[in-house]
Amino acid sequence: MFRLQQFQTDIDRIVKWSDDWQLKFNEDKCKFMFFKNKTINGIDLSMNNLSIPHTKIEKDHGIYLTDDLKWTHQATQAANKANAVLGQLKQDFKFWSLKTFKQLLVSFV
Repeated sequence: MFRLQQFQTDIDRIVKWSDDWQLKFNEDKCKFMFFKNKTINGIDLSMNNLSIPHTKIEKDHGIYLTDDLKWTHQATQAANKANAVLGQLKQDFKFWSLKTFKQLLVSFV
């Protein structure tokens, strides 16, 4: 089992270090995620006396990271984006050859 107090102590140390070096955290953007098979409820962590929200999914640098470490959400988002672009291309270009289709697909998707 993990030790909640150690997590909180580590957060407090990082906050103190950032204050010492005048590199402030944006608490509104801070979240925490546990990578476990089980659901963990009732965990409260704080930074500068503000509660840090728990999240199950986060997007960072265009990649979706989930607490179960599965790529399902990432693949779904990529497929939805590609289908939206393909739908727009179908609407804008009524007639195209195979060569034109390949160029448009590579360029926009």
